[in-house]
Amino acid sequence: MKIVMFGVHRATEVCVQTLLENGCRVLWVQPESNPFRTWIRHDHLSLYEYDAIGGEALLGVVRKFSPDYILAMILGDRIPQTIVRLAKKYGLNIHPAELPDIRTASSWFWPLRLGKTSSALSVHLLEDQWDAGPIVYK
Repeated sequence: MKIVMFGVHRATEVCVQTLLENGCRVLWVQPESNPFRTWIRHDHLSLYEYDAIGGEALLGVVRKFSPDYILAMILGDRIPQTIVRLAKKYGLNIHPAELPDIRTASSWFWPLRLGKTSSALSVHLLEDQWDAGPIVYK
């Protein structure tokens, strides 16, 4: 299975590592400005840094990789539908909070700030709007 993973955090790195351990080929995509750098080295891992998420260069790299899935986990940029549609199956966002209640980039902070005693991980289809696609797993 071929997966393009967009993300910029240690949690994304754990997800990438798990995918690799389960036999997936992964293209991990990050913005050039991302301060997080991974130490993962694997034969089935490629890294790509973009300067513009809507740029032709990134579109070409993803098209050439020909992914089954496009995943996003902790990313400050919205992935354009021109890229999402390149997935043979689905484009999914792994959102580290309960949707639709906590629809924000600071998804670890807000459950605490709102006094919640628990939270959830939500997986939803990538749409044009932030955290707005149908929820497929919670």
